Order: sequence, then structure tokens, then C-alpha cells
Amino acid sequence: RLGSTRPFKITLALTDRCDCRCTGCFIWKRPKGREMTPDEMRACLDAEPERFSPNVVLRPVVQQRLFPCIAYVGGPGEIAYWAQFGEVFKVMGETMPVVFPRTRIQLITSKIAKIRSKYDVDEAAIAQPIQALTKQMLLQASTESPAAKVLGERGPALLDSVDALQVELAKNDATAADQAKTLRNNIERGIESIAHTISNSDKQRTETVTHHAERLHAWFAPKGKPQDRVYTIFTFLFEYGWDLVPRITDNIDEMNFEVQEIDL
Repeated sequence: RLGSTRPFKITLALTDRCDCRCTGCFIWKRPKGREMTPDEMRACLDAEPERFSPNVVLRPVVQQRLFPCIAYVGGPGEIAYWAQFGEVFKVMGETMPVVFPRTRIQLITSKIAKIRSKYDVDEAAIAQPIQALTKQMLLQASTESPAAKVLGERGPALLDSVDALQVELAKNDATAADQAKTLRNNIERGIESIAHTISNSDKQRTETVTHHAERLHAWFAPKGKPQDRVYTIFTFLFEYGWDLVPRITDNIDEMNFEVQEIDL
């Protein structure tokens, strides 16, 4: 039983085959099952065309036929698959509209901007998993300690000394030079280990940096996704009021296709 109400619509996919590989759709990963043959599809289409509807590739063509438009505004994923539709529009005898990237904005507060600037992390770094971001920010914060400064001065000099030793040994004894290379790699790993020890030695600093990393990640990459894919305008309206809407629209550059930041 399907419940007290009978279904009024059932979608039957003729095939799961797709070469678009859209990041938001995994239909192409599904195991292949029973599919209609081309002859079966044509016979069904001739007999009951009203049972068919366009999807993915044909939807934009039918959409353009029914509701002609000059331009289509889409996000990165939509533009990626629209870029493959040129030949389809030609075959179907339809004029393809101009595909225009939608404006992307990122809201930011002065406090969040200050935290980001303090640790000198960019968008790619913040988009990392929270553990990797925290580790990077801890290393950045640890460079301010006296121990980190000593390591920063002595560590490179130590590696340069071993490099010079390897060069000199290579002139007379290849085996010894290889051992010197191994020694160099071990010293480099040791220096990295010391750096991590220094970065984690101050418990209070570690807690502060971890909190800052969580704030940056939650603000710019909530759930590991771009801010504009998770938060809506209502997320900010409750705190900043309706005046926020004109503040955003007045500061948007429609011809700038990069992510634009707007201060709250």
C-alpha cells in the first residue's frame, strides 16, 4: 500500500547513463540495471508522447521553446553543464540563450575579518577540513613564541650545513653522501616535530586558536560548503534587519564574477 492517497505522478528514468558528472548529482554512479532499448523507447514515445518529460539535457531546450529568454543566469555547477548544450540546441533548432554567471557574495564582519587577517589564511585554507585548518593556524600562531623564533633561525642553518656536507661527500664517497641525505631527511622531520610540539605547548593559546578556527570555518565554509550554498539572507536578517538588503544590492558588481565580500 502507498497510503490513503494514490500517487498522481511516477517518474520512470529510461536510463541512468550520463556523462555530465555534475558535482551535485551522483546518478551516473548508480549500478546499471534493466534499461529500455532504443526501439522500445521510440515505440513508447510514438504511442504515448505525453508520458515523457525532458530532463537535464533536454529540459533547457524545451524551457527555451516554451519561455524564450535572452540570458540564463546560473551558478558554477549549472554553467558547467550548460556549456555542453550548444550542439543540442543546434540539433533541436533552438537558439541557445547567453549563459551568465550569477553574482556570488560573501558576508563578513569586522571581527571575522580580524581573525582571518591575524592568521593570514585564505579562502582555500579555510575550506579545508577543520582539523587541517586548525593545524595550519596553530603553526602560524606558534611563530610568535620565543622557542619558535629560535627554531626558525637555527633550523634552516642546520639543514644548510647538512646539505653542504652531502655535496662534499658526493665528490668522494657516494654511499656516505646517501647517508648524509638520509640524515638530512631525518633532521627535517625532527624540526617539523619540534615545531608541532611548540605549537601545542601553550594550552590556552591552543584553545584560543581552535576556537578561532571553528569560527572561521563555520562562517566561511559551513558544513564544508561555500557560505552562499548554506546560509540564506534570513540567517543575517534577524540580526542586521531589513536595511541589510539594500546594503547588499548597492554594493554588488554584477560584472565581477569572483566572490565579492560585503562588510556587515
